[in-house]
Amino acid sequence: MSQSSKKDFYYKNSTFFIQDKNGNKTKKTYSELTENEKSELREPPTVPIKASPSAETFLGWKDLKKFALWLGGLNIPNTKLDGMKATQIVHVFSSRVHDNARSERFPQPYQVHLYTEAGFEKTFGPDSDFVTKPLSGTITLRSKD
Repeated sequence: MSQSSKKDFYYKNSTFFIQDKNGNKTKKTYSELTENEKSELREPPTVPIKASPSAETFLGWKDLKKFALWLGGLNIPNTKLDGMKATQIVHVFSSRVHDNARSERFPQPYQVHLYTEAGFEKTFGPDSDFVTKPLSGTITLRSKD
């Protein structure tokens, strides 16, 4: 599939507002956008590459004070890693949690989303919403004219 057709599919259900220099907005569908406006849109996200964490990183996630863990979209106790191997994890998304976003339940400075092979396929595989479901919602573009 070409990049153009990927964009056509990805943005087909989105609503666009084109804002001119005076702040006036014009509503358009993706098919009504000019080629120049379409060129301003980000490329659709790509499926992440599978990679297992290092053994050292995997062991570090057992620290309950530093890491909140999710597996298959569900929060898991860090001790769940005791029954797993680093090689069972095929993708990781980790992010810092700022102080104002922490809670009593999740006081850790980092959250880590772990994906096994099955979880990766469900989330990012060829039949997943990530691949088959277009973006929806609204996007505002500022006119360069």
